[in-house]
Amino acid sequence: MSASPTTTITGTNTYCVGDAATSLTASGGSTYLWDNGTASASITPTTNTAGNTTYTVTVTNASGCTDTESVGVTVADAVATIPRQQCQHLLVGLFAAPIHKR
Repeated sequence: MSASPTTTITGTNTYCVGDAATSLTASGGSTYLWDNGTASASITPTTNTAGNTTYTVTVTNASGCTDTESVGVTVADAVATIPRQQCQHLLVGLFAAPIHKR
């Protein structure tokens, strides 16, 4: 009897709305099928709306045995209460300067 593959998913799973997402990459098998129909080891999460999305991949090894793993991706709204470092590029500062009249 063949052993099932051991699936690992790597990649960033926390973003702010509009961030450029990096790939989620599965490893541990020879073929990969994500729940959105993508048949490759990697997919790119969408970051156009805030919320939580679960991405699930089924991995098959050369013996035909499968393993299924999932990862949650959180996309936070820029005004949500999240650590500043995660959405720092969205922070805007307003500064007042004195006006001198002559």
